[in-house]
Amino acid sequence: MRRAVLCLPLAACAPGGVTWDAASSDDTVDDVAIALLTLGYAEDDDRALLDAPHATGSSLAMSLLDDKNGAVSRWTVESLAPEVCTVTTGDTRDGRLPVTFSFTGRGSTEVLVIDEAGAVVDWQPIAVRDAVGAEVRAYDALRLGESVELDTLHVVKGSEGSLVVNWFDATGAPLGGSGLLSATSANAQIGLDAKTANEGYETLDVWVDTSAEPGESTIELLVADVPVRQLPVVVHELHEVTEIVILDGSIVEEDGTTGGYARAQVLAGTEEIFGAVATWSVDGEEVGQGTWVRLGGTGEDDLHEITACRKRVCATATLPGTITAVEDAFASAPPSCGCDDTSGLPSAGLLLLAARLRRRRPA
Repeated sequence: MRRAVLCLPLAACAPGGVTWDAASSDDTVDDVAIALLTLGYAEDDDRALLDAPHATGSSLAMSLLDDKNGAVSRWTVESLAPEVCTVTTGDTRDGRLPVTFSFTGRGSTEVLVIDEAGAVVDWQPIAVRDAVGAEVRAYDALRLGESVELDTLHVVKGSEGSLVVNWFDATGAPLGGSGLLSATSANAQIGLDAKTANEGYETLDVWVDTSAEPGESTIELLVADVPVRQLPVVVHELHEVTEIVILDGSIVEEDGTTGGYARAQVLAGTEEIFGAVATWSVDGEEVGQGTWVRLGGTGEDDLHEITACRKRVCATATLPGTITAVEDAFASAPPSCGCDDTSGLPSAGLLLLAARLRRRRPA
């Protein structure tokens, strides 16, 4: 939807078609969908990453494109209030102008996109708020469209994976932006590594030592070195794992072939275990270890027995297609080839799943 635009002095306001794109991962489904889901959006619209309010001190990388194939290399992007948001641009590449937003202080402002003739071709409101708390979700579940907040982290010895961390403000609205996260653990047997994802969320890699003692502890999340959330952690004994549920995300493509995924939900009673690696088999033949698998087959009748085991606890489901790849629970960097690594994943299905989730539009 086009917005009314403000005119700079001596510049004519000209209507334009501008696209804002997530900059860092060649617009793969995974990264943008995760950012949108954690911000409460169920549609794939990269401008939504700018529409959301952002955490003070965070940053966001985007790319700017002209829908009319204009020479964006000669365009400028200006913030009307640098004390709230500063903007830097890089060298144009493949018709895209890299733009980095640094959210420097609380408040509201506008960012203007100005073409080589001095006309404002886009106007983007920016809101910046202090982060006072954090929301935590499992990365592997999020990339498959499951947006469930974690109140407590349940793990077992050897659990490993990434958490996605999003900030929220004093009103409870989720905040975008990254570059703020650090974390400490009260348990020396739990390793942590905070990382930044340019799409507007943060990740925290978690490892639980294979000799970790059962019991309760905490992970403290900090924003700009200020504690904002204590996440309780419960280390379960291996024998407490009572069940594995295979979550079926298989799909049938338009050409009749099958794809999608299956995820192993490892349970200790009613609690889902984070980062519990399962051993996967197809028709009785072991193929690898991970928390979820990609599926692929020739048609609905191309059925296989897919089995996931954690020690002696197993589950089997008959699904269309065989396992084409076994994936872990870690957030990974974009492929070096610059390709979309979501082949076989149900991108449309992910958005349908997202539509069922609780939505919270930023205030």
